[in-house]
Amino acid sequence: MGIDKYGPPPSGDPREPGGPVPTAGPPQVRADHPAQPPFEAPASFAVDGPARKDKNWLGVASLIAGLLGALPLSIGLGIGGLRAAKDRRANNRPVAIVGLVASVAAPIVYTVLALNYFGLSDKLAEKSVSYKDLAKGDCVLEPGGWNDTGGVLETNHLKVVPCVNDHWGQVYYIKAVQDATYPGDAAMDAKSVEFCESDEAIKNVKKEHWPDMTYGSLLPTADSWFDFRSVLCILMPESGTLTQSWLVGQ
Repeated sequence: MGIDKYGPPPSGDPREPGGPVPTAGPPQVRADHPAQPPFEAPASFAVDGPARKDKNWLGVASLIAGLLGALPLSIGLGIGGLRAAKDRRANNRPVAIVGLVASVAAPIVYTVLALNYFGLSDKLAEKSVSYKDLAKGDCVLEPGGWNDTGGVLETNHLKVVPCVNDHWGQVYYIKAVQDATYPGDAAMDAKSVEFCESDEAIKNVKKEHWPDMTYGSLLPTADSWFDFRSVLCILMPESGTLTQSWLVGQ
């Protein structure tokens, strides 16, 4: 019989049939391999929320300043409003854009309204034209020195205005005198009647205005004969002023 070198197994040895089953204890951790922290899922990407409104006043102020015609202030506020909208500190970008547009448009509109209100637009539309350079269709203001019985004008220039403005008369016919020398005042008066009442002249005027029409004429004189030899026929209403062209095709 051999000798058991190790002696009998201890009582309760798990190797012994029917021995107790060991329970698992906590895992052993070696010092050179520290425990890993529990796994943490990466944070999800943040989704932008709605834009803030704390800078909305920039766009509103730009619009108000633009409507008031404060051009530099409105532009500065409008640009600030656009930047705030880009940085998501304002949600009224369209208002800032309208403010910028208004800052440019409002001064123009106000200027036009002021000119019309004070009648300055009509003054600006006037141009001074020498009687030698008048053309058929020109609408004119009454010249200084005009006399229905004849006379000499006080000036060599007439005020030409747009025909939609109030005006005194309109050039409806021009014809040159063919005489080699000045025919005299009486002969010139006769020629003006002949020219201005001719069918060729009257056909330039719209038929509906014939009953309300009278006319005058500008004639050459002995002094102006050397560079002005035309008769200018100017129609006028029987009363009041004109506010449109009375000529055919205008």
